[in-house]
Amino acid sequence: MKGSLGDKERLRHLLSAIESIETFCKGVDESAFQNNYMLQLAVVKLLEVIGEASYKISKELREEFVDIEWPLIISSRNVLVHEYFAINYDIIWEAVQNDLPKLKKGIKGILEYKFPE
Repeated sequence: MKGSLGDKERLRHLLSAIESIETFCKGVDESAFQNNYMLQLAVVKLLEVIGEASYKISKELREEFVDIEWPLIISSRNVLVHEYFAINYDIIWEAVQNDLPKLKKGIKGILEYKFPE
């Protein structure tokens, strides 16, 4: 286990961040997103949280669930944090629309399989 929180809690952080992005972007089209700097900052911050939480998930869990593109998620976080001046908001919007729904489904599946309640 990396850090003080376990995989279950990190997965919940991932899911919560995805759901927050969904809420913030509900009813928003690409043009509105591109013209809303505050929304862009909120989405980028939540994507950073997703990347950081993914990095902190144990190597064992990441290796067990290779369907999730952990290396891409983690490296995306590094770009968002360290190359913030070069963020392409077209790519951010595309990720929100196309990648996050798949990631949400995958994270929910892991939680149900590994940590049933």
